[in-house]
Amino acid sequence: MELLIDRLVDFTFKFMKNGYSASLYILSGVLARKTERLANKSFVPVKLTESLGLIFLLVVENPGIQPIAISKQLQLSPSTITRLIDKLEKRKTIAKPNVPFFCQAKSSISYL
Repeated sequence: MELLIDRLVDFTFKFMKNGYSASLYILSGVLARKTERLANKSFVPVKLTESLGLIFLLVVENPGIQPIAISKQLQLSPSTITRLIDKLEKRKTIAKPNVPFFCQAKSSISYL
């Protein structure tokens, strides 16, 4: 993680030296894209995208976490989290407990 931060700081200083420091908006967009590329590369060995990998890490670190808590931590909509959790379930990476349909919104998630 420290290497990632060091690389981003170096890039930021190079970017600012080239006269782009006046536009914080441009810099933030560039940093976001660079960070996303580095994050995606880190999940390549386990064949997960950044979003799927982050959800998996949250489930491993917090067994029984509810989808709404994942939604708040990753700042993604609950429907997006549900869709991504379904993808992880199809890959048999995580599992939701068998609960009645009317309770599914509050169900917890565990990893396999």
